[in-house]
Amino acid sequence: MRSKIIGKNIKNYRIEKGYTQKQFAALINKSYATVRMYECGSVAPSPYSMMVIAQVLEISVCDILKGE
Repeated sequence: MRSKIIGKNIKNYRIEKGYTQKQFAALINKSYATVRMYECGSVAPSPYSMMVIAQVLEISVCDILKGE
């Protein structure tokens, strides 16, 4: 269930920044399919990937991990 919260947070921050999934995937050096899996919660990003995502979105890793 934690991966669903992480995915939702990533999606919300990505949209807030105005990136499409494809643009975001290129920025974090992942495939479009990987970003889709992150956002739907079927796969959680590795700790390193979370650091890259946070840097691109200009947020902290804590923002990605926070629950509702």
